[in-house]
Amino acid sequence: MTLADGQTLCATLPQAQAAGLAEGTEAIAYFNADRIILATLC
Repeated sequence: MTLADGQTLCATLPQAQAAGLAEGTEAIAYFNADRIILATLC
C-alpha cells in the first residue's frame, strides 16, 4: 500500500481480510505501538 506522501506501508493480513482489497481502495490501518516491527531500507 502506498501512503498519501509516497511511503510504502506493508502489512500481513489473513487471506479473508485481504480478499476485499483492491488498488485504489481506501483503507484504514491501526497498530499497537508495543508490537510493531519498523524497518528502513536504504
